[in-house]
Amino acid sequence: MPAEAMSIPLAIQRVMPCIDLPTEMWASVLTNVQEPSDILHAMQTCRRLFSAGLGQLYVHIKWQNTRRLEQNLMAWKLLESRDPKSQLFTIPRSLTIANYRPLTQPPPLFLDEGPAGTTSTTSSLAISSIAHHISTFTNLSSVVLFASAIPEDVYLAILNVPHLRRLHIEDCMFPRLPISTRHLFFGLHIQELVLRGLRSEYRPDTRFDHLSPLFLSTAPELRSLEVDWTLEAAAFLVHHSPYDQHSFSLSPSLQSVKIIMPIEASLPEDPDDLYLVYVAPLIQFMQDTASITHLSIVNKLPNFLVPNDILPNLRSFSGPTSLFSKLPKRELNHLQFTDPLSPAQFAVLEALPAAYPNLCSLEFVFHHWSPGVLRLAKSLLLPGLSDISISTGSCEASEVGRQRYLLYIR
Repeated sequence: MPAEAMSIPLAIQRVMPCIDLPTEMWASVLTNVQEPSDILHAMQTCRRLFSAGLGQLYVHIKWQNTRRLEQNLMAWKLLESRDPKSQLFTIPRSLTIANYRPLTQPPPLFLDEGPAGTTSTTSSLAISSIAHHISTFTNLSSVVLFASAIPEDVYLAILNVPHLRRLHIEDCMFPRLPISTRHLFFGLHIQELVLRGLRSEYRPDTRFDHLSPLFLSTAPELRSLEVDWTLEAAAFLVHHSPYDQHSFSLSPSLQSVKIIMPIEASLPEDPDDLYLVYVAPLIQFMQDTASITHLSIVNKLPNFLVPNDILPNLRSFSGPTSLFSKLPKRELNHLQFTDPLSPAQFAVLEALPAAYPNLCSLEFVFHHWSPGVLRLAKSLLLPGLSDISISTGSCEASEVGRQRYLLYIR
């Protein structure tokens, strides 16, 4: 794709000078160029392409190496001084800050490996400069924070981005913000939020005297939420924590929820403790959030009963069959079973189209491929069910890893 896309501006340039086309047209041509190196190559051909490519180059910003942040910021200032009318700050639409190294222990803020195995920390001046730049990205709509320690200045700058719609936070450590600053969370315009592997700079005896990143879920326009179902998340989202003294509520626009349960090995062995700590809050959350239309549950859940009045607007479900069998019947149009099924469950699958007449998309997985799987797929070929995805896998001793076979019928 990049090679073909590059031929477009170069071919046009051969038949007419750059000056004959406005910068806006060159910018629209360069949107088809995906590789930054190709964009830089085009920018070197003439000033018009330099201005057009500059905008495309800074639509998606990635700061993935903290050692080079200060160099990147200096280069940014140089570009601004070279083309003062470029309005660089209005260009970025997405920002990614990531170290891309697994976090074993919570690291110091912006700690990175220096030369010869030493360590170095990004200077406070650079951190302030980063925060300043983020606060001036007036059209920034998406921020991804991955495997990083986020300084308070940068965190507050992100919360003040005026048009932020998507915030993805994974394996990050956050500073402690006082409860008095919770108004920063209530005014957010976030519509899509992912909170995975959160860490915080708190002592165990004071974990509730600060604002957890979970407070981001109180954004009034939130439509999609993905969260690890930890003890703190379970307590927070069902209003059963010391945060109760500070009133808040989830957005009535919340429609899509993805909950990642802890792996089975980390769950309490006592069934009563398991139900009290994890399952009961989950049931309460589903009962309190009637606006949910799409629910996705990752990892296994124990058997439990749920009230018939939960999730009245559910239209899409993804998760284990054990949970699906407990949910009340709803007018589903999409269904995905995430745990491997057995041939003994063929009859259950064959009955789904009749039980759910609005079902148009179905996904499931088997341990092993068999002729019965293909016969099942043929039996599901009904006018309403137009999208079927079947995956099967096998783990044999002679194989390295897991072999997967996919069958899509549309």
